[in-house]
Amino acid sequence: MALRQFFWKVSDFLKATNHSPFNIIAGRDGKLYEVRDSMLGRLVTHKSNVRELEEVQPGFAFRMPKLPGELLATTLSFFRAFCSEWEQNEVMVQLYWDKLTKQYFLECPHQVVSKARIKVQDYSEHLLHSSRYVQIMHIHSHNSMEAYFSSIDNDDEKAFMLYGVVGRLNYHQPDMLLRVGCNGEFIALPLGYIFENPILTPTSISYPKEWDDRVQITG
Repeated sequence: MALRQFFWKVSDFLKATNHSPFNIIAGRDGKLYEVRDSMLGRLVTHKSNVRELEEVQPGFAFRMPKLPGELLATTLSFFRAFCSEWEQNEVMVQLYWDKLTKQYFLECPHQVVSKARIKVQDYSEHLLHSSRYVQIMHIHSHNSMEAYFSSIDNDDEKAFMLYGVVGRLNYHQPDMLLRVGCNGEFIALPLGYIFENPILTPTSISYPKEWDDRVQITG
């Protein structure tokens, strides 16, 4: 019998009839626990180092073509339009990959916005329910506030994709943070790893003016 046995579930461990001297059980919290039994009793402790297991390095390898810098410039132009001296609102866009044309494109959903919150009213049905399109990234603005991912962002951003936030849009050079994640776990990424020639300063590139009709501003 092996010196140590491994179990994914407590129920599997309890059903086993012939335990090793030391047993490792995976917990719901993502930690490993060691179970030892003797005449004295049963001891369950967190096990931070299990020599039989191999090192796993967290990370992210981007498998898609880099995103064109023009799409970022278009996005920032849209964000700046809603961050003026008189009124500052958050807005957002989505970035998709078309598997047929093998190109990226931007989508602006219908949204209700304010200085501190965005609520999407309507996503494009043909994009959501077609296997042709894959959402790659969600980017939102923080108007004149600094760029950071809030607790609301952490709660909302559950799908496996890229997420961006842009702040200090009233500056010539705004701030931008980029990350990839899924279900509350995130890895920060440099802009140049995802975007081709990312430029954050203002350019001559504008955004589709019909996007203005998709944004409803609240008080």
